[in-house]
Amino acid sequence: MKDMVNERLLLLSTAQESLMDIADILDQWEISQRLLEKNSFDLLNVSDRILDLAKEGNQLSSKLQNYSEEISQNQNEKSVEKTIEFINEIEEIIRNLHNVAKSISEVSHNLELEVVSQKEIEDELKDAVDHVSKSVDSAVACAEMVLAEI
Repeated sequence: MKDMVNERLLLLSTAQESLMDIADILDQWEISQRLLEKNSFDLLNVSDRILDLAKEGNQLSSKLQNYSEEISQNQNEKSVEKTIEFINEIEEIIRNLHNVAKSISEVSHNLELEVVSQKEIEDELKDAVDHVSKSVDSAVACAEMVLAEI
């Protein structure tokens, strides 16, 4: 009987260890969730910046078209200088769009990694809960047997 009680205590101890594992996994999951939220927020900010840059690019393109028409009509040096200045501004916006697009790509990859991590954590959590459930069920069944024998 003493051996049976010791066996049951061992099962309960295993269940307690599994519960500690679950607590650790939940902590990892919480950290991953925070990273996922941060990356989502960063992605929204970056996409807003792309929209702003695209709007600026459209405005500069319209101005460039106007100056191009002015140059073709007047062909003066001041119009040419203005056109070159706007071309340089458009080039800068396109460079900024490129940099922002690279940032979006990086944030998207980070989000993808976090989603994979979330799935792995979920699987670990399910396994740990299943293990705890089986251990506790066995411990309860054993305790019932011990009580029935006493």
